[in-house]
Amino acid sequence: MLGLGGSLTSGVPESKYSANFDGTDEYIDTGQTFQSVFRGDYSISFWIKPDDGRQSGRYIFGADNDTNDNQSFSDEIYFEMQSDGKPRFVVKTNADTGVWSTHNGGGFAFDDGAASSWTHFVITVDLQGSGNSIVKIYVNGVDKTNDEDPGIASSNHDDYTSNLNLVLGAKNTEGVIGGFYNGGLDEFAIFNTVLGTDEPLAIYNNTSPLNLSFNQGNYVSSSALQAYYRMGNGSFDDKANGIVHDQGNSTTGSELVTNGTFASDASNWTAGSGGSLSVSGGHLVVTVSSGDSYSNAYQQISLEQGSDYLLSAKLVSATQSSQVKIDTSTTGTSTTLVSIHSSTVGYGTHKSIFTANFSGNAYLQLRAFVDPNGAAEAQFDNVSVKKLNKPGFGSNLVVNADFSANEAEDQDYLNGGLQFDNWVEQQSTGLRKFELTSDGQGIRCTIETANDNNWNQRIHQDVSSVLTVGDVYEFSVDVLCSLARNFEACIETVAGAGDQFAPDDVALSANTRTVIKKVFRCTATSDSGNPMTFHLYPIGDVLPAGEFYEVRNPSLKKLNGNPGVTSGGVTFLSDTP
Repeated sequence: MLGLGGSLTSGVPESKYSANFDGTDEYIDTGQTFQSVFRGDYSISFWIKPDDGRQSGRYIFGADNDTNDNQSFSDEIYFEMQSDGKPRFVVKTNADTGVWSTHNGGGFAFDDGAASSWTHFVITVDLQGSGNSIVKIYVNGVDKTNDEDPGIASSNHDDYTSNLNLVLGAKNTEGVIGGFYNGGLDEFAIFNTVLGTDEPLAIYNNTSPLNLSFNQGNYVSSSALQAYYRMGNGSFDDKANGIVHDQGNSTTGSELVTNGTFASDASNWTAGSGGSLSVSGGHLVVTVSSGDSYSNAYQQISLEQGSDYLLSAKLVSATQSSQVKIDTSTTGTSTTLVSIHSSTVGYGTHKSIFTANFSGNAYLQLRAFVDPNGAAEAQFDNVSVKKLNKPGFGSNLVVNADFSANEAEDQDYLNGGLQFDNWVEQQSTGLRKFELTSDGQGIRCTIETANDNNWNQRIHQDVSSVLTVGDVYEFSVDVLCSLARNFEACIETVAGAGDQFAPDDVALSANTRTVIKKVFRCTATSDSGNPMTFHLYPIGDVLPAGEFYEVRNPSLKKLNGNPGVTSGGVTFLSDTP
């Protein structure tokens, strides 16, 4: 976590965990197709440590729109392990197929059996104006590309079409996941640019992964990140619940800077003492008069205490040096919250994340420093400050989750007690009694006379209107049953169809409170016309008269950001590059 007023700008190695796949049924659903990225220039970077270097038909990542059973015009992209130890990258789009492996440049192949160390791969795909796209595969920073079948024309490359989420650790073929990889995967990143020839080696960093969110050395493409899964090392990653947040494309709030692109003038900016402002070639020029050590352009912005912000700016050029900073004064003599200085990071586009330590107005400053010979200037462009919408869970979408909104029951199938707003107490053949639990934290359903079916004893709430297909949610509820029973606790229809996760029931010991928690990506808001519900009841043998079950803290929360969701039990290990 960032401290108050702190900022994070460096690319210091900080990998502590990796994802491990068992090769049976485990994968990560990114929730994104990356269609627009894969239609242009792009690069993919990742580290792997296979449990078998010569496992055939196993995929590090993949998506295959195989709607016509391997017809020539299905679009797909994947990176595949092979029996000869030489992995290959395959792209198919609009009837063209390109295949590249690691035979060249002295060749690279994994040994048979478990790898003893991590290997870094970078794939770059360069869309050409005409002819075929150019693909490179770098292994530990060295070009090892072999063009097995490089015949993907640029005119088809930019027509790549997919409605399938890219998955990691397997391949998604029309929604069917298969080809499960066996081994470790770490620091998986996608860029919407062709990384420079020096960048793969810089990222490899002598076996010490960089934090790709920030430029360092010859790695200069952090601004091009479209996805970045750090496999347990990322901010707000939740290893216990199998969530890896996309660190490369965090959602942001609205722009706080007015006229940060300087398209025509320097409006909304004020010149500091001893300085003047102008615009040249779409860049803001801050000129310092002779006799002053520096001057600046500044603009007031409003911050909220405890919130994280992303500062981004292009330092174009300077006679001496330049700086972008946020301070509590217009002159920079008070408290600095964040600073990007050309003498430290060089020129180009840079970004920094900082946390505000107060609520109120601050001043964004663009500063030019004077050289020893007198007057000087500095140029700036694309200055931006946006609030980061932190990954994490939103508010509880279950209405009346504390059951405080209630009234005396008036139903023939209830025998005294209460009924609860926004909840449906199932009509039944027998009698039940609902009341608040003795601790006041939930409800107790007592069976007064036996029911014909276990579903007669359920309670549910329609949640279809708060669900969005493709979004990720956390389901949680605390339940207890007076007898040992399996307990149905799921997002599904009242007919028990359209289950949003599996298994949809949990075995309970008698009189033992159990918290049931699931994270799922929503696939439907209804099934056969029936809405999705928050569905709760004991299953198996019907509870006899005198027995009861209790429900506390029902919760359904949306997970913000662009989370990757694990499936099958992916584990996170301290074995890292």
